[in-house]
Amino acid sequence: MPVVKENEPFIGSGIGYLDGRDGGNFSEINFAIEKETKPLKNYRGGGGNAATHERITGVRLSMKVHSAGVENLALMLRAKVDNKVSEAVTDQPITASLGRLVSTPHMINTSQPVTIKDGATEIAREGNFDVSAAGIIFNMNAAAITDAMALTVSYTSQGADVLQVLTESAIEIPVVIDGVNDYTGKPHVVKVHRFKPDIATALSLITEDFAEYNLEGEVLADSTKGVGKSQFFEKAVAN
Repeated sequence: MPVVKENEPFIGSGIGYLDGRDGGNFSEINFAIEKETKPLKNYRGGGGNAATHERITGVRLSMKVHSAGVENLALMLRAKVDNKVSEAVTDQPITASLGRLVSTPHMINTSQPVTIKDGATEIAREGNFDVSAAGIIFNMNAAAITDAMALTVSYTSQGADVLQVLTESAIEIPVVIDGVNDYTGKPHVVKVHRFKPDIATALSLITEDFAEYNLEGEVLADSTKGVGKSQFFEKAVAN
């Protein structure tokens, strides 16, 4: 029999493990249990219902995460991750566009030298162009460059994890919340058997405050669980 506690307030904190991986800093983790109620009206007089039956129609899990790691983003965006290593890029063709950014195929490591040439002639950076991780920004009033001029650029690419968004199929993963009641100091552990994340409908890129991401999805029934065991999730609470 469980130990009865008449008054045990709860303030939850803990670590969320997504398929065994530490998912980072979660500020909220919530379940929503959806149900359908079928009433049988009382036809014998007096109103009300003679019986009701409740059926679980869905279990949802929502997590508010503040860790923008590649694995979290890939999970929310159903993305394939390409791991790009740093390498030297030599004489890559580029066409000047004055007053505009011309994006390069690879991220540029801006801590390393960047050289632009017109044929064999190197063009001075000052007054002609600027460099960012995204590419080359040609000055509107460049002295040595004209619009649509064919050039080459040499640089060192930045090692990067590239997310190819919306290329992967939906997956199912187990989720474990290794939690603690901050009020009592007692641990609790929640195990979700089958979590199928939704595709994220928003992605913060420029913010004034720390970004937060909503990882939401369906908790599917696990029919392999035995009699008396939850097909959705279980919660163990220290007594």
